[in-house]
Amino acid sequence: MRRTISPGQIARHRNYNKLMARHSRYIKMKRSIIALVYVLIIILMILLYMLVRRAEHQKQLQKNGKDVALAVKPPTKWQVYE
Repeated sequence: MRRTISPGQIARHRNYNKLMARHSRYIKMKRSIIALVYVLIIILMILLYMLVRRAEHQKQLQKNGKDVALAVKPPTKWQVYE
């Protein structure tokens, strides 16, 4: 059985191209936001790792009896180029 198209259905599909363009923009924006969130999570994880590593290094220096402020040496001329 074939359905007839009513004037209401015709009116709903009149701006179909605009509707699909809006939908594709929405999908692109949603994907970019998800990608941004993932990048921010990765950056936060890297920063957290660096902070924990630095804190462990300072604890190790204090445990060995070295002063933390004196343990940091400026790089020599040859270390800069490595």
